[in-house]
Amino acid sequence: MPRAVGVFEKVGFEVVASTAAITVVDFAQPTLLDWLPSLGNLKKAESLIREKIGLLVYWLRGWV
Repeated sequence: MPRAVGVFEKVGFEVVASTAAITVVDFAQPTLLDWLPSLGNLKKAESLIREKIGLLVYWLRGWV
């Protein structure tokens, strides 16, 4: 979302960011097992790293 907002603002659009995904949050107290690596958390980390690198590349190229 940050990359898309930056690109559209750069070309002059007024942007109101709004995600469409539904997120369910569990407010339960975390246990020791919650801190161990899992495939779900690996996918989240991969998505975060990919987005941050993409934002850096867009910034370096002047697109954002």
